[in-house]
This record gives sequence, C-alpha cells and structure tokens, in this order.
Amino acid sequence: MFLKPFKMRSTHQLNKTERRELKKFCIKSFPLISDCNFYEDWITRKDRVTICKLLTYGGEFVNAYLVNQVPLFFEYDEQLFPTVYFLWRHPDALLYFTTHSQVVRKLQNGADLMLPGLCPEIYSSLSIATFERGTKLFVNTSNNKAAVAVGVTADSASVLRSCKVGKCAIIYHSFDDFLCKINNMPTSPIPQLGQSQLPIPSLQMLQPVLEEPNTQSTSNETPTSPNEEANIKAMDDLLLRCLLVAMKFTKDIKIPMLVSTFCNTYIKEACPAADIKKSSYGRITAFLQKCAKDELISLSKKGHIYVITEFNYDHQLVKEFEYNSEQEPKISVPTQEKPKSMTVRDVYFITQPVLPLFQKMGMRPGTAVSVPQIDEAIKDYLKTHNLALQGNQLDFSAIDITDFIKSLLPKEGIILTYLDLKKRILDRMTKGHTLKIGDVETTKKGELEPIKITTAFRSNKCVTLVNNAEQYTINLLTLAKECQIGKATGAKVNPGVRPSIGNELQLQGNQITFLKNLLTSKYGVPENCIVSSQKKK
Repeated sequence: MFLKPFKMRSTHQLNKTERRELKKFCIKSFPLISDCNFYEDWITRKDRVTICKLLTYGGEFVNAYLVNQVPLFFEYDEQLFPTVYFLWRHPDALLYFTTHSQVVRKLQNGADLMLPGLCPEIYSSLSIATFERGTKLFVNTSNNKAAVAVGVTADSASVLRSCKVGKCAIIYHSFDDFLCKINNMPTSPIPQLGQSQLPIPSLQMLQPVLEEPNTQSTSNETPTSPNEEANIKAMDDLLLRCLLVAMKFTKDIKIPMLVSTFCNTYIKEACPAADIKKSSYGRITAFLQKCAKDELISLSKKGHIYVITEFNYDHQLVKEFEYNSEQEPKISVPTQEKPKSMTVRDVYFITQPVLPLFQKMGMRPGTAVSVPQIDEAIKDYLKTHNLALQGNQLDFSAIDITDFIKSLLPKEGIILTYLDLKKRILDRMTKGHTLKIGDVETTKKGELEPIKITTAFRSNKCVTLVNNAEQYTINLLTLAKECQIGKATGAKVNPGVRPSIGNELQLQGNQITFLKNLLTSKYGVPENCIVSSQKKK
C-alpha cells in the first residue's frame, strides 16, 4: 500500500474532541493490550497529534495519525492499524505470524506472506487457531519478535490449516516503506526484542478477548426508561392496528403483494405516525414474519424479496377488531427544535488605501464592514469635503481634491459616476463574508462558495456529490446518516478535491431534490446558497 510514493491531500492537528475519539478507536481496535493506559503512555497532552489524509499510488484513501511527526496508526477500510513503530513498543497488540529473515526483503518489495514462508512451528499451531478472515496481524522473524510488516489474514484459520500453499497474510505496511518516511522522517532501525515465541497464547485468547467488549457493552447498556418502553409497545400496537384496519375495511386487496407496497400504502400513507424503526421489530419484514407466525397472513420469499400471498380473514383478531379512533394507541412524540435561521452576507475588510474613508468612524485596518456601511462612509466623506453629486456624476475639476480622491481618479478624466467610485473603493478592499446561524456569527476573509450538488457516474452508476457543505458548519457524517435513513440509500464521505472546501459527500442515485429540501428545511441554508447541476450519461 505504501510501497510507492503517495499524495498528501490534507493535514491538520487534532483537537480535544478528536483526540478522545482516537483514544476510543485505539482501545477498541487493540483489545489484546492488557494495559488500559497504553494510550496515555504514548500520547500525552503535550504531544502534537496530527492526521494526514493520503491518496496512495493504488488509489486508496488512508488516514495516517502522527504523534510528534512519528506515524503510529493508519486508518484504512474503517479499521485502525498500528505501524511498526507502535508494535515495537506493544508487540502483544495483535496476532502475529513468524517468518524467516530471508523473507523480510520480499515483503518490503511488495509481496504478500505465503504459507511456505511461515516457520514450521507457526504452521503447526494453526490447528488450534480460531481467527477469521481479515483479522489484523503483524509479521516478525524467528530471531527477533519486532514487527517488520502489518496486514490482515488472507483467510480463516480453518481454511489455512487445510492448505499447504497460497497466501496466509495480505501486507498493507512494512518497515522502511514510504509511510515510515512520511514528512522526510529518518527511518529508525529495527530494535532487538528477543526471539519470537509460539503465538499459541495469542491464538487461543484472540477470540474470547475480541468477544469480551461485546459482552461488556451488553451489560453496560443504558436501561430503557418506562416512557420509552411504553412508546415501543404503543408503536407495536399501532402497526398491528394498521394491518387489521387494512384487512377488515379495505376492499379488494390485490395479492400477492410486495412487502414494500404494503408498507408504503397501508402504514406510511394510511398512518404517518407509525414508524417501524421505533417499534420492537425494527424492520417491516420482522413485523410481518411475526404476523405470519400468528397465522394472520402468509408470507413467501422470492430471492431476497418477501411477498404477502394470503390474508387470513377468519382469524379471531380480525373478527373481534372494531375501529375506534379514541382507542388508537397514544405515542408521545418529542418536540423537535426548529432549525436555526442561517443568513449569509458579503462584507469587506478595511485596508490601508481606503483608511481615510473610515477614520471618522474610528475604524482600523482589518475591520469588517457591510456594503450599507461603505455607502454611508462614502456619502459622509463626500459631504465633509464639499463634494456634491450632480445628477449621477461627481465632478472634481472645480475643487481641491485630496490624495485619497486622486488615487481613485481614472487616468483619462476627472468625472466619475457614483457606482464607478464605489467600485474603485471596493476593489481596494478585501472581500469576506459573514455566516450567522441563530445567534452565532462568524466572519472570515474570502468569498463563501455555495453548496454544490451535482450528479456524476461511478462504475456506470449515477451518484450525487455534495461539496462545500462543511463551510456552512454542516457535519457530513450526520448528513450522510440522515440521507441513509430518509432515502434508504448508500452514503459515504470522501476527501475533498481541495482541503479549503472540506470533504465530499457521495450518495447513490440522483438525490438532488431530497438534499435541497433537507438543507433548506432542517439546516436553514438559504436557497441562493445552493446550486445544482445534473450530468447526462
């Protein structure tokens, strides 16, 4: 992965919140480390932690985490991997395979670790191993247990022990590759940590240790409050009520009927308050499978699609059901806060050439002023120096003009319109913008580009791309999750083309209309700050 030079897209120092998230990520990624304070030992408050977004030669996007310019971790495919520098300090962090010292050079040249390259003792110990395919590991040598490469298992232990040839580990990072030399850092020599021991203990304890966080998280789950339990039960009753209403009071229901058609017609449209995700079932298929188990309906499966093939109108629940609006389950819906209003306006920063215009107002260079304030300053300056407007023009021929006015006069004459005078003043100022969200207002230099929503084609499929959204303080991960829920579509965040505009959100399909409505209704983005375009195939 880092055998050839990579491109560094962006780099920035982590803040306190990001450092806490990295700490959680580390503890979750390396469960074999028994010392719970290993993170604090490596990264103290005084250490400088930076994240570098890299584009490898093969086209993969990787996040590298550097502590005092030394690469310790890299994130790839939503997994956190340690570098050899980290593993030299914590050699028990991962499962490891031991190879011969002659194989190390081949790994550094880009080869993966093959089964014949394993030491005989390691190959024989696979009979008791329990790891799965894609388990993180590192490679060391028989005469030194220091890591020389990092990767994942090529297959599960059960498959590898039945094979005698083929790959056993896919290598992502090796000693002395370009990740070790990031920012032109000198490569540290491999330390001597002693001879490797059989990884039998780590192979045996790997599976139970990895299962331990799940057990712990289950026991530490926040108990559901009585109000939440009542809402879940009420939602379950409401879903059953929708089914019974459809069966008893709807004529000529056409069957077979797709489960999605039933959900859209008889649940979402007939009862907008019904939300399958807030019930105990979570999915419409789970609810209908429960109804099929109770013999209310009959379900059949064609491939991955569920179809309702029959309604049991003779069921006791259908016969006894009577519609009464007063008996409808009451669900307490939490009140949602209204989106904060967002306004964007242009401002200009005072520079030294136009300072005489604003000295009377007591302003200094670097102060941001709005366009109405500039108009007021220009008119006040003209009035102070007896420069009156004659129609729409300013004639400076009959008066003593100041040095400031001289700098604004064109070479070809001394007659200006007011708009020309204003334009010449604005050209000598630095343009900026003010973004106000609720009561919070931020002012920055430079023009605020609109949010760009475009369609493109990736692997012959239509996708929607969103750029510049982070400049409007919109969290792309939150926006991606809302799109996944709202449109049941795939979403991911890619590194932006330019670091100044932030990352890029990619959605499957054409979601321009949905995104426009979401940004304007929930986030309060002005419509004139959103531009969209569709690319034809």
